[in-house]
Order: sequence, then C-alpha cells, then structure tokens
Amino acid sequence: VNNDGVVSLDEFISAYQKIDPDLSEDHMKHMFEEADVNDKGERIPLSVKEGDRVVFSSYAGDEIKVGDQTYLLLRESDILATL
Repeated sequence: VNNDGVVSLDEFISAYQKIDPDLSEDHMKHMFEEADVNDKGERIPLSVKEGDRVVFSSYAGDEIKVGDQTYLLLRESDILATL
C-alpha cells in the first residue's frame, strides 16, 4: 500500500514484476483479485477492491521496498475496516 493507502492493479503488477519477473501478468492479476481457498478448495474473492481505502493496525503486514517506493503487503484478515 502506498502512502495514500491505495494500491492499483497496475501498481501491484509493476511492483511484483520486480520481485518475481518470471510470473505472467495474468497470474499476478489473479493473485491481486483472489484470496485464500475455503474448506472445499474454492477460491474466496477478496472483499476489498482496487481503489478501496483501508484501515489496519500499525503492526500489520510486511513492508517491502521496490525502487524508491515502499509497499505494505497485508493479509485481508489484517484489514480492520474499509472506508
């Protein structure tokens, strides 16, 4: 998440390409749009969407730095509220 609390699909793909350049853009889009699987092995869509602003605790997630930009990778369970 960048400083304004929003990450777009394009920003996610751009950042992830620097982390793992071997992944296809389609795979990264799938990662962006989908969350975990349920007990039946079915993918559970994320409840947050591109452009949502979210609130999370100060200890949530893991920061990664890509170039000059710092991103915070969160699990959806770390999100306290969507504004």
